[in-house]
Amino acid sequence: RIGAVVADLWRPLPVRDAAADALINVFAPRNAPEYHRVLRPGGTLYAVTPTREHLGPLVGSLGLLSVDEEKEQRIDAAFAGRFLLDARHSLDTEALMSRDDVAALVGMGPSAHHIAPEELSKRIAELPKTVPVPVSFVVSVFRRVDT
Repeated sequence: RIGAVVADLWRPLPVRDAAADALINVFAPRNAPEYHRVLRPGGTLYAVTPTREHLGPLVGSLGLLSVDEEKEQRIDAAFAGRFLLDARHSLDTEALMSRDDVAALVGMGPSAHHIAPEELSKRIAELPKTVPVPVSFVVSVFRRVDT
């Protein structure tokens, strides 16, 4: 009767085989074989991934990692044979962020591990007090199939 699990995605999830009705993967690596194992037949996997527009101008001004143009194709290929794509929805909006918000946001993502903290802080300090930041992602809905 758990509602959520935080775990190392490259190790077995602490969930019985075919025990989950749904999985949500948000901006994280994807382990298709393990997701297939823990989802019940017909179970739903929601994969939330950023688009190339996500964080827009911050990518260049802060030196953040960019999103691969072929991300959706790579995800579809990784899930092929275990999952069928049921739906795909895009969401594009904008958030007005302070420098502290930007620092927290960047600190949660992979770019935080690719830029020296001092350099990142310097770049953030050069931003205006508030910055309009594009938020853009895709929710892909997959159904588990038997292999």
